[in-house]
Amino acid sequence: MIALILTLLLSVPDTNYVNTDTTSTILLTFNEPMNSTSLLTLSNYSVIDSATSQNYRIWRVAKIPSGQNNAVVLICERLRYKKTAVITVTGVKDTAGNVINPQKNKFYYYHKGLKESISKPIVR
Repeated sequence: MIALILTLLLSVPDTNYVNTDTTSTILLTFNEPMNSTSLLTLSNYSVIDSATSQNYRIWRVAKIPSGQNNAVVLICERLRYKKTAVITVTGVKDTAGNVINPQKNKFYYYHKGLKESISKPIVR
């Protein structure tokens, strides 16, 4: 059975890809090596606001350079302050061809980080 672990949610954005003020970075780790093609397929992941059912846009899925094919980073629209996001994975396969069970791989994350209205500090 494939297990998925939401190991970390970072608000540190990918500055080479999208605007740093509007992104969140989510690290997902699997318990075994995964099929590269399914692991990197954007449509296999969703991040949804649990209160409004609004989809957060996912801009990119990137493999972690560990060489083990068991972790990805999702670069998505910034998660809203004091809101719960539902992260779901479907269609991802392990190297033996077993497909992940989406009912057992749904996570709820309550974002209690910085308010969106907080401005960046001024460096002098």
